[in-house]
Amino acid sequence: MALPAIWDAELCAQEIRRVAEKGCHALTFPENPVPLGYPSFHSDYWDPVWRALTDCGTVMNLHIGSSGRLVITAPDAPPDVMITLQPINLVQAAAEAALAAAQQK
Repeated sequence: MALPAIWDAELCAQEIRRVAEKGCHALTFPENPVPLGYPSFHSDYWDPVWRALTDCGTVMNLHIGSSGRLVITAPDAPPDVMITLQPINLVQAAAEAALAAAQQK
């Protein structure tokens, strides 16, 4: 699994293609780039990434909890609540990524 540069979508796409040539067809990626200061999956910014993933048959694996944003139900909720709700972040991110990729077709 590759860990690509995300600060530049063109460099990320180049890395996807480079590692695919070596036989790597999976990469890890933040579940939501917005809290990290990057454009959303819906912006044109990520178009080179979507094209490279499609062209190379590479899978984008969204790393749960990597956006730095947690679902918090209450300020005094025990940590177990946040841990239990971690999949909510992933479901939101998967929906966004799937819709953004579908818009490219």
